[in-house]
Amino acid sequence: MSRLYELAESRNSDAFKSAWESALDKGTPVEELIEAVTVFQNSVKGNLPLHLAELAAERMDSENRDGVLEFASGTAELFERSSVIATVLVEALRDKYLMFEPLEIFITASGILSEKKPLKESWKKLKKLLRYQEGNFVYHRDFGPGRVLRVSRSSFTIDFQRARNHDMTVEALMDSTRPVSDDSLYVLRWKNPAEFSSLLQNGGNSLLERSFRDLATDNSLKEINLLKLLDGSDFKPRQMWKILKVTTVNSPDYMDMGDSIIPADSSSLLNQVEAVIALKKLPMSEKTRIVASLLKSASKKEESTLEQIFDRVAALEDIEKGAVFELAWLCSGKGKAENFQDKTIQLLETKAARVQRSIEEIHSVPCKKLYLKLYFASSPEEHEIWSLLDKLPRTMREPAADHAHEFYPELHEKYILEALDDPGETAHFMWALERSAKMENYMEPGKIVFLALKNLNFAKSEIQRRICMILMNKLRPQLEQHISLLDTRRLETLTDNLEQSLGAQETGLVLLARRELSGRRTGGFTNIRKFWESDFLFNSREGIARRIEEIEDIRTVQIPLAAKAIAEAASHGDLSENAEYTAALEKRDFLLEMLNRYRKQLKLMRPYPVGQISIDVVNPATRVVIESMGENPDIRTVFVVGLMDADADRGYINYKAPLGAALLGLAKGDTVQLPGSVDSDWRITEISLMEEKI
Repeated sequence: MSRLYELAESRNSDAFKSAWESALDKGTPVEELIEAVTVFQNSVKGNLPLHLAELAAERMDSENRDGVLEFASGTAELFERSSVIATVLVEALRDKYLMFEPLEIFITASGILSEKKPLKESWKKLKKLLRYQEGNFVYHRDFGPGRVLRVSRSSFTIDFQRARNHDMTVEALMDSTRPVSDDSLYVLRWKNPAEFSSLLQNGGNSLLERSFRDLATDNSLKEINLLKLLDGSDFKPRQMWKILKVTTVNSPDYMDMGDSIIPADSSSLLNQVEAVIALKKLPMSEKTRIVASLLKSASKKEESTLEQIFDRVAALEDIEKGAVFELAWLCSGKGKAENFQDKTIQLLETKAARVQRSIEEIHSVPCKKLYLKLYFASSPEEHEIWSLLDKLPRTMREPAADHAHEFYPELHEKYILEALDDPGETAHFMWALERSAKMENYMEPGKIVFLALKNLNFAKSEIQRRICMILMNKLRPQLEQHISLLDTRRLETLTDNLEQSLGAQETGLVLLARRELSGRRTGGFTNIRKFWESDFLFNSREGIARRIEEIEDIRTVQIPLAAKAIAEAASHGDLSENAEYTAALEKRDFLLEMLNRYRKQLKLMRPYPVGQISIDVVNPATRVVIESMGENPDIRTVFVVGLMDADADRGYINYKAPLGAALLGLAKGDTVQLPGSVDSDWRITEISLMEEKI
């Protein structure tokens, strides 16, 4: 390793500058100079590497050194802008290609002397154009491979496979052909078909490397790229594609991406991902799939480097917005970046059809779910939400409905109930029934039961059985209550309908209705309990929401504070005589017991079943006026409510408390002796519905 190279790696700018000037004086080999300035360019920031390279180029040019072309061409690949290096390089080329007449046309076409065009890209283009030399090969999209026979200032004569001795202007040549090497697959098939056939049969790395070099587009090789090469051949593209894919498995230089083969870049994950994003003709969804594949074998540390390009990825403009969203998701630690929502909001569609298309463009299920969550959080129009729920497949409709319930609970319930009232859409109907049964904490179970029974006979026999199974299991208490509240005429109609359903017979649903009807006909006996006699705890929706908030407060605020207090008290010394520590422990245990109790209650809580509440008798969520029958008449108003709505000081009595339990089931005109009162009975004079609670 040379001293100059070591200084370049050390990042000591002053020492390197001095050594560089000394190396120029000594006539250090060009290869060593290029290697050193390349390392220096990658090691330090600023314009010093460019300044030193320009200094060397000008000095070598003024002194007519032999290596000036080699040095100028080598450094042209390092820097984006340098009029000095570009000028020295062009002058060196003019000296070398003195008799090559099209040179000036090629220089102009490359843009290498234009300060507006990147030097690296211009030099790359000019190098390609300089391959149009007499005796070299080219490939034409229509005429196939050809060999350059003659070159003049403004035209070329090409001996093409399908057009012999064909004259072309320089402009036409640049527009319709590209230079190829003499071992190109196109040339090999034309000039040496036997060797070409042997190469195809044997496969191997040579075939893979040549195929990628000659046929790949946008740094990606696909089966479709083989069509032109094998046109008219007995060897089919599918055969060659299989051989290439098998070879790729054992090649360290290429990766099989399913429907494409790409270079296995040995550079960092970040560089590989940037290279994939830069592919011009590859659809965005395909780029995303490749990046996801690269991430599977990457470490967490490597994955975190992609956050450097997250902002740039999120700002990409592409017709496949869903694919861009997923790519941004992958580059942000799968949505963990703090500003992920803000940066990707412009990628969210507003119309249901386009949202559905975006979801289809996304490969990852967690990413699909996050897209839906952010969509619902972006305040879409309600009719678009409705349309989207209709369009999505069941696997995505469920999480979409969860978000609809979170952000638009009333719309969600309306949508579910409408689906339950349309048995013609069987799959949709069953999805709505299963979902509503699962969400009875938030929906009115009585409506669910009513609609399920109403539409039962419209469904096919197997669907009828599934409906009855849900009613007899998940919704059994609500079903029993619904049947008990039907008047006898409606109960007879329901029983007749159930008699016609094989599902109702197999699951015992028809038997349940028969027993209720039989009990009424033989004296009014019924073994179906009233809804408030079940184990459920009925409350208003606001009360249930308040309990949920209390649970979250205990779990996320109070218990952590108690744990902090325990740790602080423990730091004060001897725990056996530490009153603060004991008190902190007791408070923590009290909170844990409360949290457990509240959670158990929440599992049993249900909204007041509006469809099952009757003002014929006292129910939970009814207002009851009672009048004393004693010597001193008195009138009281009692509100019979659930646990979360109770407030004894204001007359709101828990229906599970002694007073509430004594009133339940009584009708207007009935008398009752209130718990704790021995002086007189009380008569119920009025029963009304507490509409504000339901």
